[in-house]
Amino acid sequence: MVRLVVLMLVVASASARVHAGTREIQPSDSLPPYSISDPNSPVVSEASLLESERFWPYQVALTSAQPSFDGRGPLAVGSLGVLIRVEPGYRARIDFGRDGLVTLPVHQTDLIARANDVRTGKTAKAAPNLAFAIGPRLLDAKGEVPTRIPFASSIDRAGFVALFVDPATPSFTKLAGALAPLATKDGVLSVLFPQGAYPDDKILPRLRAAGWQGAYVMDHLSEAYTHTLIDGDVTVSTLALYSAEGRTLWSGEFTGDLSPEFWLAWKRAFGG
Repeated sequence: MVRLVVLMLVVASASARVHAGTREIQPSDSLPPYSISDPNSPVVSEASLLESERFWPYQVALTSAQPSFDGRGPLAVGSLGVLIRVEPGYRARIDFGRDGLVTLPVHQTDLIARANDVRTGKTAKAAPNLAFAIGPRLLDAKGEVPTRIPFASSIDRAGFVALFVDPATPSFTKLAGALAPLATKDGVLSVLFPQGAYPDDKILPRLRAAGWQGAYVMDHLSEAYTHTLIDGDVTVSTLALYSAEGRTLWSGEFTGDLSPEFWLAWKRAFGG
């Protein structure tokens, strides 16, 4: 299975590398200035990782070997993977590309040290992690033809409302209508991760007919992102609220009604 493709910007050399996966997509526009270092802020620890998410590094390395998992072979100390997110319970979800996807205790990685390198400015970040990962891979549902959303504007987001659903499902119009008011509310971008195999030029008319107001992920990448962001298979429509760094603020089945729990998570993260 194709894994999540994450564009890694090496600031020092101004070159770009792509994490293990599929076709490379380079942004055509330059990135806006971004600096998150804050040496005067408290040192990042396991206990403060969630509240210090702005310092999450793009990549982490293993500090202890891992047995086989996800149908793959063992991973040695020093194996480098892409940090998808930190989860409650001091656990990190990491994508090792062809070697598998795993969630393991933070203390089995160098995440804390790398986070403090970001905090002190020793390591630079170009943008928040999730925004940087999906930014160059979003298409505008309002276009007449599949048109990529400018990278610079797509990464300048407070967070994302992510809908994982087959756009051919009869309820999609209802779901799109329920989420339309949130398309860019409070700087949060609504993003559809289409389930099912639909070429970009074929899916666009469905989105326009249903009134989908946000962005959508390129078809050849949607399965990989879904597998990486969501645990298990998407058998029903799933809605998730993510911070710009990729922290899961809320997730659950979505039938068209936004629950009080969803709005509580929204208000805690974004206000409004």
